[in-house]
Amino acid sequence: FIVENDLYKDDLPIYFDALQKYLAIAIEDVRISPYTVEILDNYFIPYGIKSMLDIPIWTKGALSGVLCCEHNEEKEWTEQEISFVRSIV
Repeated sequence: FIVENDLYKDDLPIYFDALQKYLAIAIEDVRISPYTVEILDNYFIPYGIKSMLDIPIWTKGALSGVLCCEHNEEKEWTEQEISFVRSIV
Protein backbone atom coordinates (compact mmCIF):
# COMPACT_ATOMS: atom_id res chain seq x y z
CA PHE A 1 0.00 0.00 0.00
CA ILE A 2 1.06 3.59 -0.43
CA VAL A 3 1.05 6.12 2.37
CA GLU A 4 1.59 9.68 1.34
CA ASN A 5 3.08 11.80 4.08
CA ASP A 6 4.80 15.13 3.72
CA LEU A 7 8.17 15.17 5.43
CA TYR A 8 9.86 18.44 6.29
CA LYS A 9 13.58 19.04 6.73
CA ASP A 10 13.03 21.22 9.79
CA ASP A 11 11.13 18.40 11.51
CA LEU A 12 13.56 15.61 10.54
CA PRO A 13 17.10 17.01 10.38
CA ILE A 14 18.84 13.67 11.02
CA TYR A 15 16.88 11.84 8.33
CA PHE A 16 17.34 14.62 5.75
CA ASP A 17 21.05 14.84 6.54
CA ALA A 18 21.34 11.12 5.76
CA LEU A 19 19.47 11.60 2.47
CA GLN A 20 21.99 14.30 1.53
CA LYS A 21 24.98 12.07 2.37
CA TYR A 22 24.06 8.62 1.05
CA LEU A 23 22.93 7.15 -2.27
CA ALA A 24 20.75 4.72 -0.31
CA ILE A 25 19.61 4.32 3.27
CA ALA A 26 19.14 0.61 3.92
CA ILE A 27 18.04 -0.13 7.48
CA GLU A 28 17.42 -3.63 8.78
CA ASP A 29 15.72 -2.49 12.00
CA VAL A 30 14.21 1.00 12.08
CA ARG A 31 13.71 0.75 15.84
CA ILE A 32 17.46 1.03 16.51
CA SER A 33 18.73 3.24 13.68
CA PRO A 34 19.78 6.82 14.41
CA TYR A 35 18.42 7.85 10.99
CA THR A 36 14.84 6.84 11.81
CA VAL A 37 14.51 7.94 15.43
CA GLU A 38 12.64 11.11 14.41
CA ILE A 39 10.02 9.14 12.44
CA LEU A 40 9.70 6.06 14.66
CA ASP A 41 6.72 6.94 16.90
CA ASN A 42 4.70 8.84 14.29
CA TYR A 43 5.16 6.54 11.31
CA PHE A 44 7.06 3.27 11.64
CA ILE A 45 5.47 1.94 14.82
CA PRO A 46 1.84 2.83 13.91
CA TYR A 47 2.20 1.19 10.47
CA GLY A 48 4.16 -1.82 11.74
CA ILE A 49 7.21 -1.07 9.60
CA LYS A 50 10.41 -2.69 10.79
CA SER A 51 12.87 -2.17 7.93
CA MET A 52 13.29 0.31 5.11
CA LEU A 53 15.23 1.09 2.00
CA ASP A 54 15.09 4.77 1.00
CA ILE A 55 16.63 6.18 -2.17
CA PRO A 56 16.75 9.97 -2.55
CA ILE A 57 15.49 11.42 -5.82
CA TRP A 58 17.50 14.36 -7.14
CA THR A 59 16.27 16.84 -9.73
CA LYS A 60 18.68 19.49 -11.01
CA GLY A 61 20.89 19.09 -7.94
CA ALA A 62 18.06 19.39 -5.41
CA LEU A 63 16.38 16.69 -3.36
CA SER A 64 12.90 16.37 -4.86
CA GLY A 65 11.62 13.14 -3.32
CA VAL A 66 12.38 9.74 -1.88
CA LEU A 67 11.54 6.27 -3.14
CA CYS A 68 10.75 4.25 0.00
CA CYS A 69 10.60 0.48 0.24
CA GLU A 70 9.37 -0.76 3.59
CA HIS A 71 8.93 -4.17 5.17
CA ASN A 72 6.92 -5.32 8.18
CA GLU A 73 9.75 -7.64 9.30
CA GLU A 74 13.41 -6.97 9.94
CA LYS A 75 15.18 -7.33 6.61
CA GLU A 76 18.81 -7.16 5.57
CA TRP A 77 18.70 -5.43 2.18
CA THR A 78 20.95 -7.04 -0.43
CA GLU A 79 23.21 -5.16 -2.82
CA GLN A 80 21.04 -6.46 -5.67
CA GLU A 81 17.90 -5.01 -4.10
CA ILE A 82 19.60 -1.69 -3.43
CA SER A 83 20.96 -1.53 -7.00
CA PHE A 84 17.55 -2.42 -8.44
CA VAL A 85 15.71 0.27 -6.50
CA ARG A 86 18.43 2.84 -7.35
CA SER A 87 17.97 1.97 -11.04
CA ILE A 88 14.26 2.79 -10.77
CA VAL A 89 15.07 6.25 -9.41
